[in-house]
Amino acid sequence: MTEFQVIALIGSLVAVVSGVLGVWWRIEGRIRAAETASAIKAESAFAAVQLVAGNLSEHKLHVAETYVTKSGLRETTEQIMGAIADIKSSVNGLSTRLDRIIEDRSTR
Repeated sequence: MTEFQVIALIGSLVAVVSGVLGVWWRIEGRIRAAETASAIKAESAFAAVQLVAGNLSEHKLHVAETYVTKSGLRETTEQIMGAIADIKSSVNGLSTRLDRIIEDRSTR
């Protein structure tokens, strides 16, 4: 091999190694950019999850404060049943009065 061929071989090896390193550098840059973008997306998703969890806990509290509980339902049912019993006694009293009126008219 002549001196010129050795220099050409070394030059071509340097060019190939430089090309490979350049490609590697660009790939690493894209990987870093993708990692950064995914980290930002993960942080925003985590913030959204925390917001939804807070809204859910507020809604649970609202439901617990607003809607009927078992004891409240039981109390309302007792009030309704008491009102029905009062109406029943009123109807019974009315029928007794009508019976008396009819008996008084028949005795006359």
